[in-house]
Amino acid sequence: MNSNPLFPVLESISMRGKKLLVVHQGALGDFITAFPALNLLKRRYRKVDAVCQDRLGKLASHLGAINSHFPSESAAVSSLFSETVHPDIQRAVGSYHTIILFSFSETLKDAIRNLTAENIYRVAPRPEPQEKMHVSIHLITGLKAAGLLPDSMDPDRSLLLSTAGERGGFRFDASRIILHPGSGSPRKNWPIANYIQLADMLNKKGKQPMFVCGPAEPEMIPTLAGSGYPVRQINDLIELTECLRGSGGFIGNDSGVSHLSAHLGVPTTVVFGPSDSDRWRPVGRSVTVVQADPDCRPCFETDKDRCESRDCLYAISPDKVLAGCLELSNKTKYTYT
Repeated sequence: MNSNPLFPVLESISMRGKKLLVVHQGALGDFITAFPALNLLKRRYRKVDAVCQDRLGKLASHLGAINSHFPSESAAVSSLFSETVHPDIQRAVGSYHTIILFSFSETLKDAIRNLTAENIYRVAPRPEPQEKMHVSIHLITGLKAAGLLPDSMDPDRSLLLSTAGERGGFRFDASRIILHPGSGSPRKNWPIANYIQLADMLNKKGKQPMFVCGPAEPEMIPTLAGSGYPVRQINDLIELTECLRGSGGFIGNDSGVSHLSAHLGVPTTVVFGPSDSDRWRPVGRSVTVVQADPDCRPCFETDKDRCESRDCLYAISPDKVLAGCLELSNKTKYTYT
């Protein structure tokens, strides 16, 4: 039995015989910021399922954050967001004791309420841009306010306790460093030339750099391949998970892949530009953020105009990122090589 005092509190108010359905409409990074909340909810409910993108549901099931999922791309599930709901999904929704919508849409809540008389709650998927609150803390706080988690719970402490934790049990190459130069927005990307220069510097330190690209980043591959270092395009999130677990460290931008790396316990160095690290810093036991501090940042969620100078990114040198990565690596105890 877990000796942590948080868990008996959760178990004493558990809904072990009940099923919970979570509806999440976000992309990879947004969904992973909900993992700590989902892990806490799994201690209260017999079964936690999700309506989400199919690839995200498969990843969350693989990592144990949920039990199963309904792909939001399917015709039946997408009817939830239309006037006529498919009878199969209507029956499925009606089988859950509690439904949580991580959504801004009150209309969606009303639509779900028309399908079932059970408990329905809506929590905004992130705080307002001006709030200096981490997104994961915001979700846990929202669940507390709804009575779905204990009011006495300390969100900061529970956030740390509900992460993936240490890397034990997975074999990895401590010298292999994964570099991911992409993200969901080019505006957040540190220059690709800096990543290639960083790879050269890592190589001189005895590391083995390898670039990874996602399905939306094929245009990066020719430039990265010209560096002479391995480049791997990975379209499947389970495959990406195993690639990250097999590495000794990760360097990337503010992206969903960085959130995944941190959640897995991989030493993760994240380059932050216009987005707010107080709100979006990846959650994990081994994470460092590298950023510059011009007066204009953070502006990613508040300024719709693209910044021409991008001082917040160009002011970050490869030397600074290398130092952050090596310092993090030196603090990490490697069990397997």
